[in-house]
Amino acid sequence: PDSDTVDLLMNKKRFYDHAVANFWPVPRTWNIESAMELDAICDQVPFPAIIKPQVKNAKFRLSGMKKAYRVHSAAELRKTYVEIARWEREAVVQQWIPGEDRRVAFCLGYWKEGGDAAALFVGRKIRQFPVECGNTALCEPAPADWELRGGTLTTRIFSDLKYQGMGSIEFK
Repeated sequence: PDSDTVDLLMNKKRFYDHAVANFWPVPRTWNIESAMELDAICDQVPFPAIIKPQVKNAKFRLSGMKKAYRVHSAAELRKTYVEIARWEREAVVQQWIPGEDRRVAFCLGYWKEGGDAAALFVGRKIRQFPVECGNTALCEPAPADWELRGGTLTTRIFSDLKYQGMGSIEFK
């Protein structure tokens, strides 16, 4: 894909704004860059919520921190942000979508020039590590109804973006 498309997909704030503008289903999201900005949104955040760095820079990846944290209160959110901000001050706070790991679907695929899907695989996580906020540790092909919905939505998103190359999207 071209560099602007990569930037859009990698930048959680840009992707969220684009998703909302295009009516793609995304959890409510707040982008913050300071403890003061976090304090300003805390009363809007439903708990539990999830917090993660906007971009996992090299320092963050080497820090040993998890890629995301589930938090249950404003106090826990603030405390977790202070830890994340040691490595990456820009963070994303999102509405927590309930459900166990096996409720996470993903669609992997390859899109040809112009955004047409050449191949798709829709899978379901069985386990992720760390539990609830991690990377896929064990998966299987998704049930047929998931395959249709996940494949259709991923194709719509990547086609809208004129995406080209290998890519994937997760859904819960």
